Amino acid sequence: ALAAAAAAAVHVNARRIETTLEILGAGDWFGEVALLNNIPRLCSFVAKAPTVLLSVTRARFSMFRRLVPDLKKAVASKVQHRTANILRSIDFFQANLLEN
Repeated sequence: ALAAAAAAAVHVNARRIETTLEILGAGDWFGEVALLNNIPRLCSFVAKAPTVLLSVTRARFSMFRRLVPDLKKAVASKVQHRTANILRSIDFFQANLLEN
């Protein structure tokens, strides 16, 4: 989905603990990992204010990626950034990051 207005917090539910990973604003998107990998969403998104969302189907998302070459790079960069944030929120990785 694409957030057209307002902001939303990104949460991951690890051991029933919610952690804010990112605050989204107008023009940001979420759900790309699920679309790219045909899996359920990894995180929950909670609107903090009235928000307008644009839902994009897997087929439409694939079409956009073919038609807009820069979109593929932008999505890959966002996935890498969000994956790093998710890993930082997991106790095991936090402990290993502190040691290094």
